[in-house]
Amino acid sequence: MNRSNSKSSDAVEKLLVKYTPDLKRIFRYDAEAFYPKGHEYIRDRLDEIFSFEIRIRDRFVCVVCKRTYPEVLPGCGHLITRNCYPTRWAEDNAHCQCSGCNLIHEDRPDIYRRIWETLHGGHEAYEALVTRAYATRKMTMDEKVNLFIGYREKLKAELVTLGYYKKENA
Repeated sequence: MNRSNSKSSDAVEKLLVKYTPDLKRIFRYDAEAFYPKGHEYIRDRLDEIFSFEIRIRDRFVCVVCKRTYPEVLPGCGHLITRNCYPTRWAEDNAHCQCSGCNLIHEDRPDIYRRIWETLHGGHEAYEALVTRAYATRKMTMDEKVNLFIGYREKLKAELVTLGYYKKENA
């Protein structure tokens, strides 16, 4: 294993330990209990699990500057604003970003867009994402709950792959 992969693996391990209480809480959520609590409640739970899934998928490495923990504390950055619900929880709309790069992205979206286009197939893919983002269809509660369940299973699978979560618990 080369030095950068070792550094990244150490960072992932430290961050997973740091986030253990949050992950345990996420895995305890009962999706059926979301219904009486309403759309805002499920939105917040989806934001939380989606953010973890993206950061773990990208191994906590900022897609822009390539820095990782402890140098920076990566978060989940979106190319298209989270206000656009059709792409709020779309994996192709989000990558791990440190707070500094995310702030730069606010003022200079062209930087992140160029990186995004390189990762996702060019300008046509970007235009398709923008078209999806501004669609007016609202998600139903069932769709949101199913999305949460899907991301929870995906997150568990990622954690099993990393050796952080026992397969029999998944």
